[in-house]
Amino acid sequence: MKKVPVEEFGKDHWSLLGHIETCCVDSAGESGKVDHDRMRTNPRRNPELGFHKSRSTLEWKDEYSTRLRSFPWGSNDEKEKAKHRVAGHDDWDCLEDLERAGLAELVSFVNGFVRMTETGLAMAAELRAHKARGGYFSNFTPSDRIAVQAAAIGDAPYGRAVGDFTSPTYTASGQPASPPVGLFVTFVTFTAPPSTAAQK
Repeated sequence: MKKVPVEEFGKDHWSLLGHIETCCVDSAGESGKVDHDRMRTNPRRNPELGFHKSRSTLEWKDEYSTRLRSFPWGSNDEKEKAKHRVAGHDDWDCLEDLERAGLAELVSFVNGFVRMTETGLAMAAELRAHKARGGYFSNFTPSDRIAVQAAAIGDAPYGRAVGDFTSPTYTASGQPASPPVGLFVTFVTFTAPPSTAAQK
């Protein structure tokens, strides 16, 4: 399964990050528990999670697959849309991508226990501000500082503890003072089409 980098995160990744933050905020401890009924679960990839669902997703369709940042929301061309989805990729794959990027930690796969990292909390704060200003999950763009840090963690071997990552230093203006090689991320600005509920 494709590993999706931060710069390609779209609605499905960002809405999941928002859900995880809410679960952690509402929990009594330091870990939250994702709502399995809200998770897109591909039973062909994660059959052991199917019993959690109150509504059946046994008939997985390609159109349920994760949509990337480049997804053409205003298009009616299904073939074009398919080019901007990761076939078979579900919310559990998105959660692994978030963990790989250092934004969240998956404590228990089966039980759905998760934690937010410091980078994840910073990213979630930006996401909340973006939504509060009328933005969509689909057109959210992280600030350069948070994006660089997430990309740096994402370059580390999968499973590396977030605490093992040494953040780059920043100047007073917020610019990286001496970022490690290869950590610059270029984002393509995506202009959202007229408001549609699906994008939010």
